[in-house]
Amino acid sequence: MKIFSKLTLSYEKEKEAKTVYYALKPDNILTKEGMVIRDLLENSKVKIIIELEGDSGIMGTLYNTLNEILAHVKSIEILLRKLK
Repeated sequence: MKIFSKLTLSYEKEKEAKTVYYALKPDNILTKEGMVIRDLLENSKVKIIIELEGDSGIMGTLYNTLNEILAHVKSIEILLRKLK
């Protein structure tokens, strides 16, 4: 089985998108076997594409991966607000 998910994060300013993009970059390098995470920075948007291949357990893996990414994004956004 193969599945994929695309997450798009939109920001008011390109600088905010760059900050989130580069802060997430280290987490997206080392992944589990059968998983590929690609990330793109397009102006004020960060796009994250997750591809998984494996057995029926990959749905849980996808869910956990998305939750982890969103938790990191939330932390980064909170920090950005405090720095304004």
